[in-house]
Amino acid sequence: MHCRYLCLVSRRVVDASLSPEERRQYQDAELGPLGQLVTDAAAAYYAAAAERLRQKQLDLAAALGSSPPEVNAAIAFKLAVLAEFRQDWLAAVSSYQAAAAALQGVPLGRPTVSCQRHAEVTAVAEIVHFKAMMLLLHQQRYAEVVQQLRGHLATFGPTPDGLPLAAVAAHHGWLARQYQAAAEMVAMSRMDQATLQAHKDVSPCYLLMSAAQIAVTRKALADQLHHLRGYGPPPLDVSSVRKGRYLGQVEFKKVDGTAVGHSDMTDAQFALYLEAEERRINHNQQVLDLLLQAQTMHLKQTGQSAAPPIAAGTAVGRSVKAAADRLQARLTWLIAEQHVDTHNLTAARKLLLQTVYTYRRDGWDALLLQSLLLLRDVCQRLKLHQEALLHSLELACVADSLPSSANSNSQPAATLHELADHEQAIGLAAAALASMLTGPGDKKGSIMKTSSNVSPGDRVTAAADEAQQRHANSPTPSAWHYTVQQLDLSAALQQAPAQEDGGRATNVADVLQQ
Repeated sequence: MHCRYLCLVSRRVVDASLSPEERRQYQDAELGPLGQLVTDAAAAYYAAAAERLRQKQLDLAAALGSSPPEVNAAIAFKLAVLAEFRQDWLAAVSSYQAAAAALQGVPLGRPTVSCQRHAEVTAVAEIVHFKAMMLLLHQQRYAEVVQQLRGHLATFGPTPDGLPLAAVAAHHGWLARQYQAAAEMVAMSRMDQATLQAHKDVSPCYLLMSAAQIAVTRKALADQLHHLRGYGPPPLDVSSVRKGRYLGQVEFKKVDGTAVGHSDMTDAQFALYLEAEERRINHNQQVLDLLLQAQTMHLKQTGQSAAPPIAAGTAVGRSVKAAADRLQARLTWLIAEQHVDTHNLTAARKLLLQTVYTYRRDGWDALLLQSLLLLRDVCQRLKLHQEALLHSLELACVADSLPSSANSNSQPAATLHELADHEQAIGLAAAALASMLTGPGDKKGSIMKTSSNVSPGDRVTAAADEAQQRHANSPTPSAWHYTVQQLDLSAALQQAPAQEDGGRATNVADVLQQ
């Protein structure tokens, strides 16, 4: 009867004799009640289906003594979907969270963890978490969004003991995807800046940087797998594998004539399949894409946080800008590091020059040291000997400007001082100068003139020994506060004192002090 009535109403709506206003009024008067009637009937149907599922769970618990966690997770997921059909968002979120709680009790294998079982559980947990996050963001329940994200990462993020190396690498890929998906969902939501400032671990930029760091770890694990395999061909043909009947499962394809069948995989075969999948992934590009996405998100978030505008001259404005600049410099450094790994040295040099400028301007000597070390190596590989020498000389200054490592008990500080040893920095500068002196084939293209009876290498060694002797005899200040005005060696040589003692070459240390 309802269907016949709907057909009659539809014919009346498309009647050409009706004006648009009359047609709209007719729709509101006739189709509105009919639509509500259909919605109520559908809600009653889905509610009855949910009740049958609950009764099935109770019957199973009565027969077995307790309902298995796999059954509890499956029924909770179905109840959540039925609640979505009824547009009962509160019940849907509650059911999805109940499904996630049930997944925590699913056994992963005894006595060792099954990599197939673990992959299946995490795949289901990913879908459950995604649905819960989307519903919570849709309802603007931001405090629960933070709890949901933290709980999901804390529960399913750690890698279980006993997994093969290929499964560990695949789990890192899964974990990076959780951070990336969360960042994209938060970025598309209406979460205000106050909430993001209060919970910085859910800001899109932070989540994407975390995803990039996890992707770097995954790349190292994949390289280790490739090395253990002896850089040979993939251990398994992935074309013989297809998705299984259930979420998170895979199986072998078996072709017998015209019939296509399937067979289950053992854990050892599944580990080989995961290793072959890791071979197919361009890990460097994946890390670079995540970092570029984080940089874009940071610039977007910085532009949004500028409204209402903060006066640049105030202390708060300067602090906010300095923090944003430091984060931008950190992202630029990470992107440059990936360019170095992909042998895009020209792009890496441009980015590192920006990073070095920021750290030098703000006086972050430890970060400046790391950036200069990488920048100097990049310049050496690009055959930019003069620029490599300038960075080596600046490294010597940074080594003296850092506080004494004897007063610091932290491991990072000890590592920095190990890298920034003053004598080592002077030796590196002398080696860079030697590369410059021996590099050009034409003597007119050299930066310094050399005499015929002394080789450039001996001259550099003697200059370095004399500089070290002068440094040992003179009192060393506790900190060398310096200002880089112009990194131009030619101009520095012109400003240096004239040669003395019968044409002896100007000392490297004298040039540096000038």
